[in-house]
Amino acid sequence: FCLDTAVGRSVGLGLMSFFPQLGPLVLAGRSHLLNPEAFQTSVDSKGKVHIISTPFDGHPHAPGPAAAIQCKSENSQGGDSCINPNVDIKSGGDWLAAWTEVLENVQKTGGTAFFMHNSNLPAGEWDGTLQGGELKVAKLAKVNIEMVEY
Repeated sequence: FCLDTAVGRSVGLGLMSFFPQLGPLVLAGRSHLLNPEAFQTSVDSKGKVHIISTPFDGHPHAPGPAAAIQCKSENSQGGDSCINPNVDIKSGGDWLAAWTEVLENVQKTGGTAFFMHNSNLPAGEWDGTLQGGELKVAKLAKVNIEMVEY
């Protein structure tokens, strides 16, 4: 959690638990970093918002990104939406801030953070360079966490 005093708003996880008087938040500060379709889907979601943690191999047929595509498809039904950072968060900019802002919505809606994990690696080792940190942040946010082996 971080308070951006220059603009008087907070950025990071657990915002609602620290400032409940702010009311519901829906990707307010970093929505410009989400691809427009993904942003609208997450805002219009009638159900839970889910997020994926996946390696970025630059090719959607690589094992981790392919598992993320399948996970998004399986968890974007019945009013739920699922954000795959490889395709739904714009590259460049403050990517991690956008990921954590989506995670706030996961927390608010009771959604799940899905972590794509290479079954050839021991627990705690990742193909993706950011996944270990994302897992720590998801645990701090106390969201549902599910490992998806590939």
